[in-house]
Amino acid sequence: MGHSYTCLRPEIFIKKPVVWEDKDTLVSVLMEFSSKAVFSPDEEFDSEDGLTIENIFGGIAGATIYIHPYYLAETLSKHMEEGEAWVYVSVGGEDCNSWSNTWRIVPRKVDEFEGKSKFESVQSGEDPEDNDEEDDGLIGIRCKSGPCAGAVYTIEKNDEVVIGRDPEEAHIVIESLEVSRKHVSISCRYLKELGSRVFLIRDLGSTNGTFLVEDDSETVERVGSGLAIWGVPWQELILGKGPEAIVFEQFIE
Repeated sequence: MGHSYTCLRPEIFIKKPVVWEDKDTLVSVLMEFSSKAVFSPDEEFDSEDGLTIENIFGGIAGATIYIHPYYLAETLSKHMEEGEAWVYVSVGGEDCNSWSNTWRIVPRKVDEFEGKSKFESVQSGEDPEDNDEEDDGLIGIRCKSGPCAGAVYTIEKNDEVVIGRDPEEAHIVIESLEVSRKHVSISCRYLKELGSRVFLIRDLGSTNGTFLVEDDSETVERVGSGLAIWGVPWQELILGKGPEAIVFEQFIE
């Protein structure tokens, strides 16, 4: 059935009141999502108080879920007409290390931050955009092997792209059996503590795995469903195993 996740009770901060665009469609989507989890919201989704961020995310507290909870945040953003919600989720994965993320959910967009510090700063009234960013250069990735060898893909700050084999699911399409339909997501974020932009990597339940490799090609770390930072000492990102694996390196302009 794939990866499973167990969630602690999410913490919610509503910065701007949420208005849904199409409640009936959202209810049906949430019903489908709940069929893939032990989903126990306090109120039914089609009840008067069922479509609140607190109730929806509260339903996954203690649940065993077979869909990455990020997809729940992404689904809500697609059906949100107005509003801004911040959600902190702490998860234990069956096949990977435990992780925790903060999500900023607004109409048609989800911003993702590692850990709880961003959630706490927003909850305390700090400006989430006040990060003293100085690095305004573009950053991207260059493919070093496979059918797209030599291609360069620019990823700007706060962008998130999916690499995969399916053109309907992925932004960067790699036609290789080493790559899953939706293999890995890459987002570009400015980390104040590092003073630079970095790539945040998350495996999307791929069959052949996602790996970060050091210069010596001997030190390898497998990327799980939590966010991993692609930075020093990791030099290459590898999708798949063996001689047909797809290799990427960072490209800075």
